[in-house]
Amino acid sequence: MSAMHALLLLGSVAAASPAPAAPPFQWRWPAEATWHVSSTILTPRGVRYHARDNVDARAGAVGARGDLACTYTPSGENVRARCRFVWLELAGKAMLDKEQAALDTVLTEWRGVLPDAELAWTIGPDGRMRGFDVRAREQVNRRDAYVIEAQRSYLQRLVAPFDLPLPDDAKDWVRGWRHKGDNAVLRLQTISGTAGAADVRRRREADRDGLVVVVDEGRASLAPGGAVDSAGTRIIDVQIAGESLLDPATGMLAWRTFTLDGRLTASSQATGSDVESWQTGSVQWIAAPGAPGTDPPSVAAQRAPRLPGSAPQTARALVPFAELGMAPLFVQGFPAEAAPLALPVTAVQARVEVDETGTVAAVQAWDGYAVLGPPTERALRAARFPARPTAYAVDVSVEWRPAPVVAP
Repeated sequence: MSAMHALLLLGSVAAASPAPAAPPFQWRWPAEATWHVSSTILTPRGVRYHARDNVDARAGAVGARGDLACTYTPSGENVRARCRFVWLELAGKAMLDKEQAALDTVLTEWRGVLPDAELAWTIGPDGRMRGFDVRAREQVNRRDAYVIEAQRSYLQRLVAPFDLPLPDDAKDWVRGWRHKGDNAVLRLQTISGTAGAADVRRRREADRDGLVVVVDEGRASLAPGGAVDSAGTRIIDVQIAGESLLDPATGMLAWRTFTLDGRLTASSQATGSDVESWQTGSVQWIAAPGAPGTDPPSVAAQRAPRLPGSAPQTARALVPFAELGMAPLFVQGFPAEAAPLALPVTAVQARVEVDETGTVAAVQAWDGYAVLGPPTERALRAARFPARPTAYAVDVSVEWRPAPVVAP
């Protein structure tokens, strides 16, 4: 075989070789996006929160939720994110009852000023979050500086789920990968920074509702970065577990949640329980801000099939439900098939045809979640309606409510 023939053969083989597989998801950031964020942080040993006017208190737990409106601007190969709260709720439980009033005062002040602050960070091409900062009110004195930095440290815990670096090698999506280097999720709520090492592993699991599922597992050995926050040796063993839902159609994060469990190591200088901190947090993309104080439907619920939305035709006279003298109808407890949607209180509209005796002759659910259509129809077939001189039809709203929580 001549050298020319060999080159032609190699060229044809190369041309016939399949192209490298593309990863199942790649980041694409829009000009604007809105997110619902939530976080609960438990600190049994207490974390001190400060207000400007020399008010402070130790909190054993602080929860936050709100809607965050963000803009995204290209900056070289990176993207610059700038966000502001559309609404924000903060509430806490003081470490000691006598400090509750002071903690309420601090968090009320924070709720008043934080919506005016701009949260900013840089996003790398892989989704890594860097350079988180809070641009709040001007610093007037050292007390202001301390409060502003404490707020930045707290807000970092709220937006940490946005730090999600992903591989560009399709093989990593099969075998799993590690989050190397800095990890925004694995930081302590401290103004002196976090020192330590982390080992976080991620893997792809079976897609769900057309979304790519990524699971986090890992741990870290962390310590406050400064002597102000540490009393001698204070090493915290932190375990992380979490899940992310990624939308390949939009290149956006649909939802992410994580849980951190931090415990003092045996060598740390502490007495009593080893529990140092615990946090659960989440972010969820939403189409538009919701009403203040409300949580959006779950991702599964947002993507769940809906009923047609228009009432079926009927030959019977349509009677307004209000004229029947009946109490509003509801069902307590969702059916098992609706459990994956994690629905709040929700309503299903149905058209019911009733004979002269008040017996249901036919029923058809027409608006609401499709999974609740058949259970609603079954419930209404067993109902009794007022008797009338002639058969009639009525549109009924059936409210489905979560089952009550029974204390152990």
